Amino acid sequence: MHEDRNPASSGDETEFSREIRSQAVRKRKAQRDGKRSVWFGLGMSGLIGWSVVVPTVIGAGIGVWVDQNYKSRFSWTLCFMLL
Repeated sequence: MHEDRNPASSGDETEFSREIRSQAVRKRKAQRDGKRSVWFGLGMSGLIGWSVVVPTVIGAGIGVWVDQNYKSRFSWTLCFMLL
């Protein structure tokens, strides 16, 4: 009848699966050793930076537009920046 084949065990491993396997091995080794590169730290600080900067700039832009079109006694720009 039909025989199930496991491609990893039969040697039919593709270039993509070999690359994924080598990345996984490097990741496990780095986690086990507890070593992180400088690039990891820069990437994390960049990620945190963008997640703060982008909403702040969007809020400021919306606030400036509201302040220009609808006069009020308080600043919508500050409200939207804090939001």
